[in-house]
Amino acid sequence: TLKINNSNGVTLADSTTVNGALTLTSGNVTTVSFAMIIGSSGIVSHTNGHVVGNLRKEFASGMQSFTFDVGDATNYTPVAIASFNVTTPGNVTAKTTSTEHPNVGTSGINSAKSVNRFWTLTAGGGIAFTTYDATFSFVSTDVDSSATAANFVVRRFDGANWFATTSGTKTATSTQATGISSLSDFAIGEQIIDHYAVSAASSQTAGIAFLTTVTAQDILNETVTSDNNTVVTMSGSTGNVQFDSNSDGTFGDNTKTLTAGTFTISTKDNIAETINITATDGNSKTGTRTGVVINPGTATQLAFVQQPTDTVAGTVISPSVTVQLKDTQGNNVPTSGVSITMSLSSGTGILSGTTLKTTNASGLATFNDLSINLAGSKNLTASSDGLTSAVSNSFTISAGTATKVVFVQQPSDTTAGATISPAVTVQLQDVSGNNVSTAGVSVAMSLSSGTGVLSGTTPKATNASGL
Repeated sequence: TLKINNSNGVTLADSTTVNGALTLTSGNVTTVSFAMIIGSSGIVSHTNGHVVGNLRKEFASGMQSFTFDVGDATNYTPVAIASFNVTTPGNVTAKTTSTEHPNVGTSGINSAKSVNRFWTLTAGGGIAFTTYDATFSFVSTDVDSSATAANFVVRRFDGANWFATTSGTKTATSTQATGISSLSDFAIGEQIIDHYAVSAASSQTAGIAFLTTVTAQDILNETVTSDNNTVVTMSGSTGNVQFDSNSDGTFGDNTKTLTAGTFTISTKDNIAETINITATDGNSKTGTRTGVVINPGTATQLAFVQQPTDTVAGTVISPSVTVQLKDTQGNNVPTSGVSITMSLSSGTGILSGTTLKTTNASGLATFNDLSINLAGSKNLTASSDGLTSAVSNSFTISAGTATKVVFVQQPSDTTAGATISPAVTVQLQDVSGNNVSTAGVSVAMSLSSGTGVLSGTTPKATNASGL
């Protein structure tokens, strides 16, 4: 049994073991490089004063609890462990250091909103255990002025890496961690955002809204649940991604404020493509969901890809006319086996060739043998059951090479020796019967039936109209 009742305190000259009761009535026990050791059956009775330095407790097997009455030269900042399930006897040494942990920068704790103190619990004597709860107490002057104790978390440092703990009860001057499975350094403070986890399911359908989830995380990938103020701006990699932050159905508002460190936002892309979705805050903290596939929707319409081009009457239109299945947003729909019919919807003549084609695996139908017999301006229409038809651009069918001459003004009855009036006219035409406008072609007129002599000027040359 040892009682400390000295307002000036005492300093150990060697490690001291108490197997009965250590009564702290007045004054601190400064251990320097030694330790105040409490035996496995020993207790500490604290009224005033504490251990400055190393306080060691020997533990037998079993479920136990113990308060390490430690602090610095001025402040009492104990750590109380509970539900300590010891499986192999040994000891634990506790001490506290009244400065920010030197490695706090990699802990996920905001050093500007933290407790400027850390605690060290060290295993010894071969102790083994399952888990324990620990409550770390501090004084108000340890706490940064901008920090909120209700938002504190406890982080554990094993000398190389930081680990998150499960938060327990919090007060203005204490923070509890539960279910701890190791002894090491412990630091306390508010989390700081290191990055964002952005998630959205893939694939999605063009033009259909889907949800993107954004979660603020610290450097240990733990959600910063205390953040209800940070504004995050959303963006897409292609410029086609749209956001609706207030879920009013109007896309174009791409900023949203965190609630408990997270939010969901309605997202849409009208283009079939692969996109990345990025969240960024005012501190340039960011996160990206890569590779979200946007698929086209169901086919609703047809569209000409290769428009019909000007060509000669009776000649196959080249390049081949092609028609594509499209969704509501105008994306190509890769569906095979859809029947598409081509028809002449404007202009005269007969559309020849294979006018019923089916789409290939890309949703494209190719009409490779279309021709029209009569000259003039034309339009084609592509149609398919249940889909909106497509009308082509206007194109021109021109006459082919002259292959024949036809009478326009037939010869009329007249008196022998008198000039036939009105004047007889003939026209150059192609094989399809289209007038051929070629000047300078010599045309001879002869009497092919009946008797007599045909007088007058033969031959004659055609004018610019081929007449």
